[in-house]
Amino acid sequence: MEELAIASGAVAELVKKAFRDNNGAMGQDKIYLLRKALKRIIDLVSWLSHYYCQMTLEDVAEENRKKLRSRADRGTLQGEGDER
Repeated sequence: MEELAIASGAVAELVKKAFRDNNGAMGQDKIYLLRKALKRIIDLVSWLSHYYCQMTLEDVAEENRKKLRSRADRGTLQGEGDER
């Protein structure tokens, strides 16, 4: 779990500095670092979701699609909160 927090922090730091220093623009070197950090996060999330929840990323994506379809059907795509 600590690795996930570290990788997430690396992504947040790259994005923060891009907005602070360059109005959100990133050079190729920063884009490479961002992609590398995002891949690490995806790898960790995939492993954690499988290990702790016995779910694949495909399972997670399907659950999210169902949730979004339900919200669209009920007209609650806008707003805040997980339980809409």
